[in-house]
Amino acid sequence: MAGGFYAERLDAAVSGALAEAVAALRELGAAVEPVAVPDRVDVEACSNVPMCARRARRSTRASSGAPGELHPGARRLTPA
Repeated sequence: MAGGFYAERLDAAVSGALAEAVAALRELGAAVEPVAVPDRVDVEACSNVPMCARRARRSTRASSGAPGELHPGARRLTPA
């Protein structure tokens, strides 16, 4: 069961329903354990690497004469 950022700002009704679900699962014999899930900030930082690579690839396409493959907003930024 995820905690930290993912549980910090839950509505009281959602938090209560989650606690009830966990209790019911445990009553049925399930092992419900806390797990460490990366924080949102860490996940976003990791996603920057592939996003930058994708942008670089698109930049290469634009400079190689294929600007039509770019999103219209990016085409406006591409030198003519």
